[in-house]
Amino acid sequence: MVLLAGLSLLGGCQSLSYDSQSAFEQQLVAVPKPGSKEAEIENLQRATALAEGELAWEAVNVSDIQRDANSVRWAATTRTLHLHCTAEPDGSGSYCT
Repeated sequence: MVLLAGLSLLGGCQSLSYDSQSAFEQQLVAVPKPGSKEAEIENLQRATALAEGELAWEAVNVSDIQRDANSVRWAATTRTLHLHCTAEPDGSGSYCT
């Protein structure tokens, strides 16, 4: 009898369902707000990775961001690369030297 009661208690301790687990994980991940400095840096990291090809955007460090009416310029570094990049104001059409 005690064994059956113990099994019923264990049955109540189920793991989180996929939907609730993914919702919980989304709360833990800090998603940058659009227009924030973090979102701007992430966009430039992605633009650098796109311009360079096989480069993980997470490995790119962005600094010295300069904006004007026609373009945005920034310095991008990784462990092995030091690049000067330029793109249109929205980050498209990026290229690095």
